[in-house]
Order: sequence, then C-alpha cells, then structure tokens
Amino acid sequence: VEKDVIIQEKVERISMLTKQLTRKPGTEVTDKLKIKENEVREKSRQMKAMAGELNMNQAQVNEFKKEVNRLNNELNDLKHKFFEQKKKEALNKDKELQWFAESGLACIENAYCEEAKSTIPDNRKLGGKKSP
Repeated sequence: VEKDVIIQEKVERISMLTKQLTRKPGTEVTDKLKIKENEVREKSRQMKAMAGELNMNQAQVNEFKKEVNRLNNELNDLKHKFFEQKKKEALNKDKELQWFAESGLACIENAYCEEAKSTIPDNRKLGGKKSP
C-alpha cells in the first residue's frame, strides 16, 4: 500500500512536470525570442542615434532662424539708413536750389537765357513770320 501511495505521488509529480513543460516554450521559440530581443536592442540603438541627430538638427535649425532674424534686422536697419540718407540728400538739394534762387544766381542764369535769345535772328526783321 505504501508503494502504491509513493507511485501515485510520483505519477502526480510527473503529470505536473509534464504540464509545466507543455507551458514552456520550445527551443525554436526561445531562439526566435533571442533573435527578436537582439533586433529590439539594435532598433533601440538606432532610435537613440536618430534622436541625437534630431536634437542636433533642431539646434542647427534654431541657429539658422536666429541668423535669419539677425540678417533681417540688419537689412531693415540698412534700408532705414538708406532712406534717411536719400531724404537728407533731397533736403540738401532743395536747400541748395533755394539758395541759388535767393542769391541771384537764378537771375544770372535768366540773363544768360535772355542773351541767348537775342542772338537768335528774328524772322520779323527778315520779313518772315515770327519764330515759334
């Protein structure tokens, strides 16, 4: 009887171990699992490298944006200075013309024009029509 109990316990133990073995994956599955784990490690390494490149590229983009803003500001400043200079030149030219007009140089110029007109022959003296 005692032997039967021991045999029964052994049979139960064997059936329990058999069930455990059926639940465990086989060598093919463990080999596939190792391959997949290696692939995941490689993809993780690639992803970390790409994340580093992305950060580097984003920093470079930010630097380029700063440079573009700086150049735009510089361009606007130069445009402002250019137009201010043109305005000053126009004012100086107006002042110069006004000075000429006030100083009598315009009269000298008019006298020169009158003298030039008097040297042109008058067609009425020649018996012809008045020149236009």
